Amino acid sequence: TVIAEKIKRWSMPKSDNETQQHYIEAQILTAHFQQLQEQVSLISNQIIEIGHQLGYLEEFHKIKLDSTILAQILPGVFIKAKLQDGKQLVVNVGSNIFITKSIEETKEILNKRMQELKDAETNLREQLLEVIDQLNKRQHLLQ
Repeated sequence: TVIAEKIKRWSMPKSDNETQQHYIEAQILTAHFQQLQEQVSLISNQIIEIGHQLGYLEEFHKIKLDSTILAQILPGVFIKAKLQDGKQLVVNVGSNIFITKSIEETKEILNKRMQELKDAETNLREQLLEVIDQLNKRQHLLQ
């Protein structure tokens, strides 16, 4: 980002302790800013993935019983299987706890999780704005 690049270009001042302290604080804020950006990116990707999952569930009802499907057994590893029940899904609700849920109940779980992620994303974006404000203040103090 622009602010992070500006901070990287600053050289450590050789003057007074107060200026050096502002420089160190700016470096710490820059690191925090980058961490927040990474977290926002991860959460945004999770939101997108849940959106895809909700889309797949919308299409799931079109699959006929006894159809051959690919069932994931490991990340990136699938096995061919016959669909025996198109109404109930086994859902991991966290900590490797699996429960049986209807498609609609599964959608509710995913929508709730998506909202939690959106709330977290909003919170992180607000923190980013605060850090940007603090970085701008440090930049003015160092000029």
